[in-house]
Amino acid sequence: MIVKHKIIYEENEAVLCVYLSEDSEEFAKEFGSKDEFEKQTGLMDQIKDYLNNNHINFGGKVVKIIAGSLVVATMLFTGAGGDTDVNASTNAVTYTVESGDNLGVIASKYGITVDDIRTNNNITGDIIHPGQVLNVGTTANTYTVKSGDNLSIISSRLGLSVNQLKSYNNLSNDVIYPGQVLKLSGQTTPGTSTTNISTYTVKSGDSLFAIANRSGLTVNQLITYNNLTSDNIQPGQTLMLQQNSEVGTYTVKSGDSLFLIAQRYNMSVNDLKLLNNIGDTIYPGQTIKVVQAAEDTTSAYTVESGDSLWLIANREGVSVNQLKSMNNLTSDTVLPGQVLTIPAAGAAAPVAPTTTAPAQSNVTVRVRRDNGAVQSISLEQYVVGVIASEIPPHFNEEAFKAQALAARTYAVSKTQDGVILYDDARDQVYKDTAELKQEWGANFDKYYAKSQNAVNATSGQVLKYDGDLIVAYYHSTNNGRTENPVNVWGGDVPYLKSVSSSWDTKSPEFYRTKTMSYSEFRSRLGIPSTSSLSASVISRTDGDAVGTINISGRQFSGSQVKSSLGLRSQDFDLKFDGSKVTITTRGWGHNVGMSQYGAHYMGEDGYSYRQIISHYYNNVTIENI
Repeated sequence: MIVKHKIIYEENEAVLCVYLSEDSEEFAKEFGSKDEFEKQTGLMDQIKDYLNNNHINFGGKVVKIIAGSLVVATMLFTGAGGDTDVNASTNAVTYTVESGDNLGVIASKYGITVDDIRTNNNITGDIIHPGQVLNVGTTANTYTVKSGDNLSIISSRLGLSVNQLKSYNNLSNDVIYPGQVLKLSGQTTPGTSTTNISTYTVKSGDSLFAIANRSGLTVNQLITYNNLTSDNIQPGQTLMLQQNSEVGTYTVKSGDSLFLIAQRYNMSVNDLKLLNNIGDTIYPGQTIKVVQAAEDTTSAYTVESGDSLWLIANREGVSVNQLKSMNNLTSDTVLPGQVLTIPAAGAAAPVAPTTTAPAQSNVTVRVRRDNGAVQSISLEQYVVGVIASEIPPHFNEEAFKAQALAARTYAVSKTQDGVILYDDARDQVYKDTAELKQEWGANFDKYYAKSQNAVNATSGQVLKYDGDLIVAYYHSTNNGRTENPVNVWGGDVPYLKSVSSSWDTKSPEFYRTKTMSYSEFRSRLGIPSTSSLSASVISRTDGDAVGTINISGRQFSGSQVKSSLGLRSQDFDLKFDGSKVTITTRGWGHNVGMSQYGAHYMGEDGYSYRQIISHYYNNVTIENI
């Protein structure tokens, strides 16, 4: 009766779709009759048998029965019953709390409820603290290939397509071998997402109180995050569950991919797909929703002697509760010299990104400083502050010019998309003249002039590929080759290809060693204390970094080891000696795009900034804005 299945996701919940054979039409017609319960009960047994016989691991709660093109029933899944030998490993997923997190944000990120987090971690309230490790569920994330397996058989068992399996595991062909461990998901590992997508779509019967309670927020926080003037909300309305974010729109252009769009907005591809309820296919002209930094709706106020929250709120045209929520105050007490963030008096509507850059003289970049305030800075002034902060002052002048082009292109691309840039490594490091004077002291005039000259020499120049601005990634030092982004973030970009960069071997950042105790090494990688320690590299990436590695009988990706051990590079060696592990790394950073030290030494060898750009960014053109 059951001919095939598919696992889909609706509102972040796994749903099993079971397709019935054509001779089941009579069965479909009789649903709703007096025999409905008996038929459902009998069908559930068949579903369990189907899952067990085909080695399918389904951990969801809902099953949809489909006959022809109609959904004839929706049933509660009661469990597979008995042992389900899926040959897949199921691991606990953990998340380390970061500053600014709350239970609602974390629950939204992992598609679970706040109550799920409370139950998994024996939490009775809403209090969490940075560094706390939370259990956010389990996921079947790997499959070990058995003799006789092929990609078609495995994909059928697990409800995936062959192309998905190949994409998740960076396979260039259909060849697999017994014992090989395959990843069953293309999502990033916990804690590596570039954004916490935190939205909620209001449903009929919802109230702010109910949503706040489910999300681990207060009603006042919801009001502040969404610039609401009352408690009234409407079904279909999208609410932000974290501060300084809003939903905007983006119109897909020719050559776009979900990966490129996600990178522009500091989102993950999975978050982008969930927000828009779409698959992997997009088309030019399509309008999709994106989560972007909110418009600058705040200002800073320094408390003076004699001030009170009521007086400040009254002067600024906001409520005391808004001030308390915005500044995480638990009482009405404020002190002279204390800096408060002041929300705007009026609500600001989300702004859709523009599709064309403004004229060069009018380009301004919005930058969120470390105190939370947003500054509007002229593009060229911003680029001066970036290259002065990103590369050492002794670098070759041609490297300064190449860095100016990369920094300017990145800034214009983000500005076109309505993004407010961070002033740290989340986007580009930016320091203003006051900060640079403090850092450089008596050398300020000399060092600053070098940055200013590079910006003037390349004024208005940006990098384009096929007529569109590129995403101009750069890094400090590689291992002698740059990396393809598919091996770092999972997407392929035509102008970011792995190229030789032998100049990096001269970099003072090229080579590092660190040691770690056996116990810490085991703990970070989840290796049992009973296992002997050994390591052998299975595969390498296009950039000659570790692709996959076998450590004590378990297979890891190079990026997983790099992240878990806190390494500077994905090109590493492991040496086990006595009671410690010696780890050698080559390079520093993600290795995608232009190498900053490579650019410096190319300049020293007589290459121009245009030649440097051409080497690291494949087939791009240098054009004026």
